[in-house]
Amino acid sequence: MSYFLRLISLEANKTGADGFFNDDDETYIQLNGERIWEDDLETGDVIFFDNTDGFVDDIENSFFFENFVTVSLYDEDEGLFGITEVGGNDDFLGSHIIQPIAVDPFLEVVNLNESGSEYTLTYEVIPLL
Repeated sequence: MSYFLRLISLEANKTGADGFFNDDDETYIQLNGERIWEDDLETGDVIFFDNTDGFVDDIENSFFFENFVTVSLYDEDEGLFGITEVGGNDDFLGSHIIQPIAVDPFLEVVNLNESGSEYTLTYEVIPLL
């Protein structure tokens, strides 16, 4: 079966995956390994991916997928003094596999909590019949 995934919002409940120097995350989202969005977020920031709340972000918020899709969240690390090879491994902030079994649209809220950061992702899945 085919589906549309519509990202609604991402809330930064607690940032600072790096644990030193700064408290923000250079957050990015991947769908099945492909980077689709990025921004610097601090604790309390909420990104709305559509205009239902008056805010619009620079993402096409609907994605077509078959059977399942993996949404992953990362904190990008440039490494010490901007050198990727020196401590530049991106921090994994969590992932969620969306594998619908319903034939009706549904809204879901998931928490992604890894590497010391905490995020809440809200999305909708719309089956294509």
